[in-house]
Amino acid sequence: MNQILPILMLCLFCGDLAAQNHGGIPRIVSFMPSQYGASMQNWDITQDNREVLYFANNDGMLMFDGINWKLAPLPNRTIVRSVETNKNGLIYCGGQNAIGLFEPDPIGNWQYRSLKESIQAPYKNFDDVWDIRIEQDEIAFRSLGRIYVIKDEACTVYDTFTFQFFNIIDGQIIGQANSGLLYKFNGTEFQEIPGTQLLVNTLVLGSVPYLNGHIIATERQGLYFYQDGSISPLDGKWSAFLKENVITKVNGFANGDVIIGTNFGGLVILDDSLHIKHHIHTENGLLNNNVMSILVSKDQNVWVGTTKGINFIQTNSPFTYLKPDGQLDGIGYTAAILHDRIYFGTNNGLYYSDLISGDRNIEELDHYNAVLGSKGQVWGLNILDEQLILCHQNGAFQVHDGIARPFYSNNGVWLMQKDLTANNSYFLGTYNGIRSGTLENGRFVIGEQVSEMNESSRFIVQNGQGVIWMAHPYRGVYRLSQNNGGEWHDSLFGTEKGLPSYLHNHVFSIRNKVLFCPEQGVFEFDEEMNRFVPYAPLNDVFGNNVKVRRLFEDGHKNIWFITNEEVGILMVEDIGLERTIKKKVFPRLKEKMHTGWEFIYPYDEHNVYIASTDGFIHYDPYLDTQADTSILVLMHEVRSTGRHDSTFYNGVFYDGENVLASQPEGTRTILPSLDNTVQFRFGTSAFSYEEDMLYRYKLKNFDGEWSEWSSQHMKEYTRLDPGKYTFLVEATTTNHQVFGSTEYRFEILPPWHRSLIAWLVYAFLALIAIIFLFYFNRRKIIRLEEEVEQTVSESKSAIEKLENERIAEQLEHKKRELITSAMHLLQKNETMEEIKERLAEICNSCSDEKTSSQIRKMVQRVERDGDLDDHWNNLVFHFNEVNEDFFTKLKAKYDSLTTRDLKLCAYLRMNLSTKEIAVLANVSHRGIDASRYRLRKKLQVDAKTNLTEFLMEF
Repeated sequence: MNQILPILMLCLFCGDLAAQNHGGIPRIVSFMPSQYGASMQNWDITQDNREVLYFANNDGMLMFDGINWKLAPLPNRTIVRSVETNKNGLIYCGGQNAIGLFEPDPIGNWQYRSLKESIQAPYKNFDDVWDIRIEQDEIAFRSLGRIYVIKDEACTVYDTFTFQFFNIIDGQIIGQANSGLLYKFNGTEFQEIPGTQLLVNTLVLGSVPYLNGHIIATERQGLYFYQDGSISPLDGKWSAFLKENVITKVNGFANGDVIIGTNFGGLVILDDSLHIKHHIHTENGLLNNNVMSILVSKDQNVWVGTTKGINFIQTNSPFTYLKPDGQLDGIGYTAAILHDRIYFGTNNGLYYSDLISGDRNIEELDHYNAVLGSKGQVWGLNILDEQLILCHQNGAFQVHDGIARPFYSNNGVWLMQKDLTANNSYFLGTYNGIRSGTLENGRFVIGEQVSEMNESSRFIVQNGQGVIWMAHPYRGVYRLSQNNGGEWHDSLFGTEKGLPSYLHNHVFSIRNKVLFCPEQGVFEFDEEMNRFVPYAPLNDVFGNNVKVRRLFEDGHKNIWFITNEEVGILMVEDIGLERTIKKKVFPRLKEKMHTGWEFIYPYDEHNVYIASTDGFIHYDPYLDTQADTSILVLMHEVRSTGRHDSTFYNGVFYDGENVLASQPEGTRTILPSLDNTVQFRFGTSAFSYEEDMLYRYKLKNFDGEWSEWSSQHMKEYTRLDPGKYTFLVEATTTNHQVFGSTEYRFEILPPWHRSLIAWLVYAFLALIAIIFLFYFNRRKIIRLEEEVEQTVSESKSAIEKLENERIAEQLEHKKRELITSAMHLLQKNETMEEIKERLAEICNSCSDEKTSSQIRKMVQRVERDGDLDDHWNNLVFHFNEVNEDFFTKLKAKYDSLTTRDLKLCAYLRMNLSTKEIAVLANVSHRGIDASRYRLRKKLQVDAKTNLTEFLMEF
């Protein structure tokens, strides 16, 4: 009870808040069979721990990851009637005579594995499996007439009754027999639940937790409440509708709301107090009123299977959608709330609905009445002195009791506002200027036109001094003021007063300040300078170059804005002398705005109405909580698009036991070298955020920086080099609320010629080549050494030969010089001998003694000259050069040789004749013979030995 009380208090508090909600239909998205690629009919829906959706479809198990649809048929191609996930993320399916589960293969493809081998032979054949429930490690299947419970690959079959419904409630199997009674399984047998006789005449279709018990939905008898073993009927303004339209499915929300599907009436959503909250059907977005399956997803949105396809209903959103004119499908222009009645102005007229708190009949939901007399284009609604003024293409009207009564019909009227300087006075902005008016006895009386300015006056603001500013989108800005006599004068301002141009000017009153929004930036008018100056507080937020189209102020002084790029709110907070401004953007609203006719009506803290091209949008700020940062970013597919078109990852990570949202830690996908063009597909499974989601990515070891944020779900890298990479993805919304990230690790192998084995082969071949080259070079070196030695030897021989030839030439030259010297000496001696003989003859013939004496002296001198050693010394020099060490060797062996003997040896070595020697030695032939004889004795050479040849040996 201590736990239930806070829940009840929360439900009551939320119920009170919901009572202030002024209606609308949640966003509904339809998926046709042509979009998801399978049958129209989807019998069951479930969701795994990654928030991926699985549908039991006629064609197989249908999967949706938030972006991509995939179909996995059963082996026997039977209809899948039921689908459920366990805590590990495995998918159990039931079909015609089929019980099994889908498990991921190594690359993430779902593979079916039958569990029929666990079933005993008598029970192997069965009809369709309509329900699957999982409780801890037990999986229970219901076919028509039996319940199969499989645990640890063993199956227990319960066929005590023909079960037409079963569920697991509080850990116990609860089943309905075809008798209508409910039974619970106590561990050994089924026992009847007391009080279930109320259900005998109806079929139980489902149950959901509610407060401290369960709501049980029946096919034709409505809802019952089950608690502590007792059952009691529930009643409400929805009861007759549910019984008439036949309930098919029931499900519950975390906040206590209940959603019920019917066979003919679509969906009904009840709040936690079981009051009608929404009725969703074909007229407001459902594909078909026959609901076959319902899932309240983990993000508290709804997925519905109908007989014509699949619907997504964004129930967990602060936005709902209203179409006051129903099938007319008009454009929204304006809205107002007065006296517990809400009014919506469209291009088709004015519509209203009473604001009913608490419980409402289903017929009262989203029902609007047309205001009589309002048909046509509605431009604006103004509340003046508790009167609702309708500004219309046909003039101005007072609206009361559902009737619009005109009080000005001369012209079309854009708006009507109070004159701040006079009681009961007003201004009308018309197609042709501004007119004054007064309120007299509850009726508006229109006066004269204000000033001579007759331009279309759609945007009017009056300041505290009574000055009226009128902005014309194509003329400029008009200033209208009164003189002391009460006459109005107008002036047209434009670029000469500081505005960027005369075009696209608007004027608004924000926080009692008149602000001007021209083509770029926000301005205010400086009275002292008499010109427009930039308004820094808003320009700092929007930027000086942004076109602000509309500004609206709510009751908390926050500023709603519409620019060319964004729709959002500036939450302004004044703390002492400081002001903080927080900007919140609503990306989905931008494309729904009617350009040029944007309108936002912030009524209170729970109700903001926004005009759109498709009616109106209701926004409840209280429900707009912070983004769920636990939403996962998923890698949907990794494939090669290069030479080989291959898939390496197909959306599911599996560690052998659990299906994972991210790649198992420490693992890395290995890609062949030819698959180096890699494509990644990614996204989130949170479909409700997908339109606002932005992604950025980075490939480690390749990209230096993160990419820019974009809505793209795919990135491809071409011709990556071999190496290890990690692909990172982050997701955010346009409000920059980061959801999370994921990564994919992979490695591209080098080509075969750069692999480790290749390098080992290369090393081995290189070693063989080195050894071969070593021996080859060694042999070459040896051969070269031999060639060098031979060349050196030949060179030496050639050198020696050349040297010997040179020496021989030199020797021959020396010999020629020696012979020349000897011949010269011989010639000289002969000449001297002739002179001596001639002088002797002259002396003998001369009678003059004195002359004879002089001649004899000359003869003596010639004889002395012949004995000089100069010629001999010269001869010895040349002889030693030709015959190296001849005298040394001869002297060393025969030390008794005299100089005369040595001279004779030299002459003999030179192979001179006796006559020539005699001339050289200046002796007679006999003297030479005698000298030769004495020389033989000293040399110990006998007469038979040629003396010249003997001396040649020295």
